[in-house]
Amino acid sequence: MHASPFLLFSWHRPFLRDLLLYVEEISQGHCEEVVILVPNTRPFRYIVDIYRQEGVTGLLPRVVPLEEAVDAWLLANALPPTPHASLLDRCALLHQCVKMLGPRNELLASMSEMDLVHFWPWGSRLAQLFEELFSNALVPKDLTAVDAPSKEAQALLSSLGQIHTQFCELLEQNGLSTPGLDLLRASRLASIPPLLKPSEHNHLLIAGFSVLDGAQERLLKTLWQAGGDICLHTDPALQTGKTPVSHACLCHKAWCQRWQAQTRLMSEDSPA
Repeated sequence: MHASPFLLFSWHRPFLRDLLLYVEEISQGHCEEVVILVPNTRPFRYIVDIYRQEGVTGLLPRVVPLEEAVDAWLLANALPPTPHASLLDRCALLHQCVKMLGPRNELLASMSEMDLVHFWPWGSRLAQLFEELFSNALVPKDLTAVDAPSKEAQALLSSLGQIHTQFCELLEQNGLSTPGLDLLRASRLASIPPLLKPSEHNHLLIAGFSVLDGAQERLLKTLWQAGGDICLHTDPALQTGKTPVSHACLCHKAWCQRWQAQTRLMSEDSPA
C-alpha cells in the first residue's frame, strides 16, 4: 500500500476535535472501524470526554496506547509479553551484574562489594540509561572515561558494554523485560498485529507523536508504509511555506524529511 501524506492539523485549532471530525469523515459514521495509536493513555480520557459533551452514543474509535500496541505486536509474532521489571528489580539485577564482573575488573572491584542500598543511586541511573538505549535501538560499548566525575562513574563506564550484555541475559533468565526492551523487540518483528493493520474497515491514525526514539520510529514507519495516517498537530507553515516553520515544530519538519513524506493541511489556519 502506498504511504499516505502526513496529515497536518493546525495548532491554532483544538487537535482532538479536528481529529475526531476526520474520524467521522473516513469512517462514514462507523467510528468503531478507526484505531487511534497514541503515545500513552492520556488522550483516551480527553476523547471520551469530547464524545460525552457532544452527546455521542454508540461505539467509539479504539484508542490504543503505544505500550498496548507493542504487546499486540509481540503476540502477533508468537512472542507473549513478559512482565516488566520494576526499577527496584532492575537495580537488583544490575547490582548482581557488577558483583559478577567485579572479580575480573579492577575498576569494578570496589563497587562489587557494595550492598544494594549503597549501589542504588548508581543502579537507578544505569537502569534509566539502559532503558533509553533500548528505546533508541543502541548497544553500548565499554568506554574509557579519563575525566569521569568519580571513580564509581569511571568503573561503570569502563564496563558499560559488559554490564549491558549481562543485564540482558539476567532479564531473560528471570523471565522479565522492560518497556524499552519490548519496544525494541517489537520494532524488529515483521508481522503487524490485526489490531493495527490498516484496511478498508480498520483505519489507523497515528497521533500525538513528535520526537521519536529509534525503535519507536522503526515501528511507526512500518505502520505508515502499510497505510496508516500520521497526524501532526503542528505549525501550518509546514505546508503553506508562507512563514518559517516555528522552532517548536522543527522536529515535525525533520520527520517529514527523513521519511520523504508529502503533507496535507487538514484544517484552516484560523481559531476554531
